Amino acid sequence: MTTIAWDGVEVAADSQCSQGGQKWFGEKKLFKFDDVVASYAGREDYGTNFLIWVRDGMQTEDFPTFPAKDDAFDLIGLVFQNGKAFEFCDNGTAAERKPPFAWGSGSGIAKGAMAAGRSPREAVKIATKHDLYTGGAVRSMIVGEPKKRAKKKVR
Repeated sequence: MTTIAWDGVEVAADSQCSQGGQKWFGEKKLFKFDDVVASYAGREDYGTNFLIWVRDGMQTEDFPTFPAKDDAFDLIGLVFQNGKAFEFCDNGTAAERKPPFAWGSGSGIAKGAMAAGRSPREAVKIATKHDLYTGGAVRSMIVGEPKKRAKKKVR
């Protein structure tokens, strides 16, 4: 699968793909379309159709259709815009997520790393060490306004 982590400002993803007991690296998982960054976890063919939908303007009536499956999810499509994250399931339903959040097979590891103060890029890098389906180079993009940090008083 993959690991994608987001803290409201930065989104990061690994670059490994896995299928049928094989894995390869170098896959691009973050895509910029005008003021939107999109990504996905799940089947590559479904993800490609989701990315085309995002690129073409995200009209609800044009959401791609996917064959029904009973056993498991096949796609989580992600849209990051103006510091917000929207998660789309393969049936077209969407939910806004609050930061910090992570998706994919290494999401629990990445959420824990961010809870411990790590950035999304660092969190995904940590997931590459502990999740079988996460690996390769970690790439990130800025998708929100950086928060101003309060100055600490020096004593």
